[in-house]
Amino acid sequence: MCTDAAATEAQRLAAVYRYEILDSPRAATFDRITALAARVFRVPVAAISMVDADRVWFASCDGMPVTQTPREPGLCATTILSPVPRVVPDLRVDEDARDNSLVTSGAVRFYAGAPLRTADGHNIGALCLLDTEPRTLDAADVENLADLAALVVTELELRLRTRQEVAAVRRTMAREHRRLRLLSVTDPLTGIANRRALTEGLALALAEDLDVERPISLVLADLDHFKSINDRYGHGTGDRVLTAVAECLGRQVRDGDLVARFGGEEFITLLNATSRQDAVGWAERTREALADLVVDGVPARVTASFGVATHDGSESADDLIHRADLAL
Repeated sequence: MCTDAAATEAQRLAAVYRYEILDSPRAATFDRITALAARVFRVPVAAISMVDADRVWFASCDGMPVTQTPREPGLCATTILSPVPRVVPDLRVDEDARDNSLVTSGAVRFYAGAPLRTADGHNIGALCLLDTEPRTLDAADVENLADLAALVVTELELRLRTRQEVAAVRRTMAREHRRLRLLSVTDPLTGIANRRALTEGLALALAEDLDVERPISLVLADLDHFKSINDRYGHGTGDRVLTAVAECLGRQVRDGDLVARFGGEEFITLLNATSRQDAVGWAERTREALADLVVDGVPARVTASFGVATHDGSESADDLIHRADLAL
């Protein structure tokens, strides 16, 4: 039984926390409800309480300057144990409430509370009425109190739904931003990085790594006689050639390197921590790999010319690309 009670309380607290109401700023809607309750029932104090693990926190309290109290039995902490409103005409003679500090201090004699019951059956707090003198409520009053408590839960649900909807919109916007960002740096035909991605990646690499012993090298590849492929076999075949070349270049690089379509039939590969000699060797191996490509509809071999440039430690990204172009 103790285990069941602990599990039930854990579920109830989870329901309290999902509304993110504890310790939140005062809400005008809740203040209106407690002010209305105080006027309608003619009591000096009306409050909306949330029962936490070891305290009772007040989302609104009309008539008493209090934000929270210890979770003591007898008042709201007892009300949440029942699905129906609880009315105690005289707290001093109530076995559950007479030892409560508010009662022993003489601050409260009358209590009525309607549990704030969620749609999934958890009592997370109460809409309560307090008076310094004993009194009672009739059946209509109890029903009205329960209806006001239901309004509090409705407001909590609306606030929760609004937060969830805002969060969903933000997630959608974040996904769309990532998608648009990916599109802005991806070549739509080959699926590899585009010129913008290369420019940004190269600028970042140069800013982060200026080690002259492990320099950055660029290899610019320009497909030979590509126009004749388009003219002889059609642009669809030319697109297949470009895609096959991009895939081939991608197979030649390491993690951290970058292959980009620079424009038309030009590709640039950024090789990190690669000397000029090693970059030239990479270009030669890649030239041979391209020559071995078999592209459907193209009987001729795919060949390319290469230009290699290695960063000298001081030049800009544009200068490095220019040197690779001159080398080609």
